Amino acid sequence: MTQTITVLLFAAARETVGSAETTLSLAAPATARAVLDALTEAHPGLRGYHRAMRVAINGAYARDDDPVAAGDEVAIIPPVAGG
Repeated sequence: MTQTITVLLFAAARETVGSAETTLSLAAPATARAVLDALTEAHPGLRGYHRAMRVAINGAYARDDDPVAAGDEVAIIPPVAGG
């Protein structure tokens, strides 16, 4: 079974993808790592950020093996520099 996951994108991830939001079709059950891997596969320009990007699910940072379900708020947060 597949599920559609809506992903919110911020900063460099948004600029690279060209949108603040995208959708992914993933096999259920999916994990935070599966979302990040599928996003990077769909948008190769994100590969340079892959190891540094964080996934948040429903407002909390997720571990790689945390589950993701259709309807969850999933956000990709790339590294941010500043001072």
